[in-house]
Amino acid sequence: QLIESATGFHVFSRSFDTKVRDHMSVQRDITNLAIANLRVALPEDTNTEFVASDVDPDIDAYMLYRRGKAVLDEPTTVASIDEAIELFRKALELDPDYAAAHAGICRANVVLYQMTRESDVINVAEDACRSALASNPNLSVVYAALGRLQLIAGKDMEAAANAYRRALDINPGNVEALRGMAAVQQRNQQFEEAEGLLKKAIDLQPGNWYNIDALGTLYFVEGRYAEAAHAYRQVVFLDPDNWLGHGNLGSALMMTGDFDAAVGPLNTSLRIEKDAYFLSNLGIIHYYLGEFDRSVEIHHQAAEDMPKSVSVWLNLGDALRFSSQPGEAESAYRTAEQLAIEESSVAPNAPDSLYRQAWATAASGDMDQAQMLIEQSLSFAPESPYALYYDGLIKYSRGDKFAAISALRRSVENGYPAVMLAADPLLTGLRSERGFDAIVGDTGE
Repeated sequence: QLIESATGFHVFSRSFDTKVRDHMSVQRDITNLAIANLRVALPEDTNTEFVASDVDPDIDAYMLYRRGKAVLDEPTTVASIDEAIELFRKALELDPDYAAAHAGICRANVVLYQMTRESDVINVAEDACRSALASNPNLSVVYAALGRLQLIAGKDMEAAANAYRRALDINPGNVEALRGMAAVQQRNQQFEEAEGLLKKAIDLQPGNWYNIDALGTLYFVEGRYAEAAHAYRQVVFLDPDNWLGHGNLGSALMMTGDFDAAVGPLNTSLRIEKDAYFLSNLGIIHYYLGEFDRSVEIHHQAAEDMPKSVSVWLNLGDALRFSSQPGEAESAYRTAEQLAIEESSVAPNAPDSLYRQAWATAASGDMDQAQMLIEQSLSFAPESPYALYYDGLIKYSRGDKFAAISALRRSVENGYPAVMLAADPLLTGLRSERGFDAIVGDTGE
């Protein structure tokens, strides 16, 4: 039934009596029937041809694929990703040429790499995407998966953009491709274009928390933390048990300097799912409050859960430096540096990987290499508030206070919170400097 929601008027109705194995054919019939009856609202030259797979999958394979996709469309853990991959593999046992299932394995392994930083899974993702393209080069989800692989591998942003464009040419309503293209635009520092794409995705699927979360992440990267927090509040309103939304909300509030408000959402997130990233952010709050030993304890827990996270080991090193065990900081920084080198081998042009590696290298004592790395990061993202912050830290560590203050001023101008600089233990020695005071003077610190 197609019903006019404002009036309750039945535009048309039709019954289908067919074998369940013909489900893809029924989907096409329903889609074309709906479009045909709505043509009065469409431009005359609208193409009503339904774009679908060239080959209909086995019904059982299709259901296994849908179950795997549903798992990936929720906040993911290592265990849930393994579950999704197993479902996709079972689908392929029934239909070895099912391109969407190959694409699902590609997408799942890219997400797994983002969580574990195990470089081997990128090779698995690449193989799966090749299989998907070989099975069906005309499927939108295949190119969306390929785009995400290219985006996270970080080697060729234009290749990622081309994959997403192809996905959107096939299906303009593919919100995963819209989110991916927005991420490419974000990486290219084209924030306004990225915001427009994400808002289009939200308009297409207003109840999809993933799209709203992506918009919040864009605001977070731009340093628009209050707007990010607003978006994340919408996520948890739509899905109250969404641990990712609660954790992101707490992280955004942390970056506004409102540590008291941040603790609640972070703890809510951790009660639902013990995620190392949000556990580390809780440790950061204790670090900024001067509770260094407690911060070290929390970061050790996070490092056990996520042993290949550069950020966790960097945060642990920073906390150890001011704790009752300062001698252990060097080991944490060395671990972060080695992990950062491994990460850069997968994504050599990713600005965030480069600035993390730069600070790990500086903290380990190689200032010249650190300066080269931070300049490389800034060449890809010259307005990144985080890259500029680490540039300031490195310049300060080299003893150039004037250049450090200049870099920190630019980081604040591009969104880095001045209140965080004011409370930063690493910048204690700058607090008596007039230029630094001008940056943080209105924070009340």
